[in-house]
Amino acid sequence: MNKTIKIGNLELTGWKKITLFISAIVYWAVVATQHLNVTDILTDWVVTPFGKFVPRDYSITVGIIAAALLIILIIYQFIKGKKRIISSIYWLILIASVMLAFRLLITAPIEIIHFPQYALLSFLIAKAVDPERKKLWIVSILFWVTLMGILDETNQYFYLTRHYTKYYDFNDFMLNEIGAAVGLMLYYGFKEIQKKELKFSTVINSLGFKIVSVIIIVYLSLSLSGILHLSPNAEIPAATFTNDNGLLQIYLERVPGLLGSWQERDLGGYIYTLTPFNGILLMLVFGFLLSFYRYSITNPLQLFRKKK
Repeated sequence: MNKTIKIGNLELTGWKKITLFISAIVYWAVVATQHLNVTDILTDWVVTPFGKFVPRDYSITVGIIAAALLIILIIYQFIKGKKRIISSIYWLILIASVMLAFRLLITAPIEIIHFPQYALLSFLIAKAVDPERKKLWIVSILFWVTLMGILDETNQYFYLTRHYTKYYDFNDFMLNEIGAAVGLMLYYGFKEIQKKELKFSTVINSLGFKIVSVIIIVYLSLSLSGILHLSPNAEIPAATFTNDNGLLQIYLERVPGLLGSWQERDLGGYIYTLTPFNGILLMLVFGFLLSFYRYSITNPLQLFRKKK
């Protein structure tokens, strides 16, 4: 008898699917907990028989090669696949999103790694829960992978890199979500898709909606109780989460004026550091837009129509 595990509306039936899903979670856990080690590897000298080099210095080159290979793969899927118009439109949206994120949200070339990290994660999870590519759980997978990306960044700000991180990075939230969307389009793009109606009752009753509701309630509770603040009056020491009286105080930035401002970047020019409001709004709009690849909304004004 096959073992079945349910995560929201996602189902894992059979040990093969469960094993692949667990492998994906382990991969994410390694990425999230070994952030500093990966950074050290990418920013330190690597000695080879052909000389030594710093991997970080070749971030742009590797990114260009990866982009070229991605375009070749998209062209191949276009030739061999179906639903070419809708898939091409969404690929153009994702490519534009990657380019805009690279120009406006990324301060250093090494941050490009967010895209492949979370593209691979969403691809693996999609392969685990929908190996036949028939259930098309695009929205659900995007939600869970994006949530995992948020947990990753939360771990960095409050624990892993708390000694030098200056603000809670909503830019990275967005990079992770875009990467996850790329992985999903690699898996589902140019496949035969029959659109399914998106019912608001289904959304409200979903586990994802309940989790978002809990997060909002916790955020409001911490804010109203005076524990959570956007910015301090003056710069505070790294890894500090208490005030002078020893009471818990959480700031989303440790240097005032960083969130919601334009900052110089290593590549030249400026990036915009997203605030909690515009960061979350941008993520919701992006996810909502991607949902139309799978779902359609019929009679959106049904509630406002008069009964005959």
